[in-house]
Amino acid sequence: MRSATLLALAALLPCVVTRWCQLETVKTDPDRDFTFAGPWRLEGCTTLELDHGKCDEDDCPHRIGLVDEEIIELADALHGNTILTALSLAANKITDDSAKALAEALRDNEALNELNLANNQIGDEGAVALAEVFATNQVLTQLNIEYNQLGDEGGRAILDLHRSNMSAMEIVYIEGNDMAPWIVEEVKKENRLNTEIPPEAMKMVEESRQGIDFTSFEKAAEMERNVKAPKPLDLPFPEELRDSKPQPQPDLDKKEL
Repeated sequence: MRSATLLALAALLPCVVTRWCQLETVKTDPDRDFTFAGPWRLEGCTTLELDHGKCDEDDCPHRIGLVDEEIIELADALHGNTILTALSLAANKITDDSAKALAEALRDNEALNELNLANNQIGDEGAVALAEVFATNQVLTQLNIEYNQLGDEGGRAILDLHRSNMSAMEIVYIEGNDMAPWIVEEVKKENRLNTEIPPEAMKMVEESRQGIDFTSFEKAAEMERNVKAPKPLDLPFPEELRDSKPQPQPDLDKKEL
């Protein structure tokens, strides 16, 4: 009986969804040297944070960042992703090659909402590739590409992405790159427009309120509160029943002989 129970529990284990994952969750380290040479296994992860590199601070004070070869392998594993909604690759050593591979892997993205590529070595080519793919994507809403190596070309591509009516992009972080300040300010402006109610919309709301007599609603509510429940009918008791005595009830438990 016990063995049957254990088998049943083991059968349920693959169904358990791991929501938050890190490198140790999705790659094995067969050599036990923090190289994590095993294949990528993303099943069950909804959030994957790889911004801590390959080992913790106690074992690697300077942390070993992930490089293009590893991220390109990760991109291959992302093809057809339907579960992962947030991916952070911040503070690694990835370049345009990784950015282009990720863009291609996410071309038909239907799940990923947030992508964090901050503090890497991505330049204009990578930014243009990401912008081209996400310009018509209806799922990705947040992109962090600050503190990379973007110039004006990459910055303008990301700005055009942010302005695209075909894109679902709501928030973009782009500071810390070598681009014209006006591009950064325009991106911030788009962020504000997407997170605040535009004045035009507020004006429409105010105009729609005009002409509505809200006091009539208040009066109706007051009348409803003042309505009293009807009193029960005060009918006279029949005269012939006033002095009548209750009739004895037959004893059903007694049988007549």
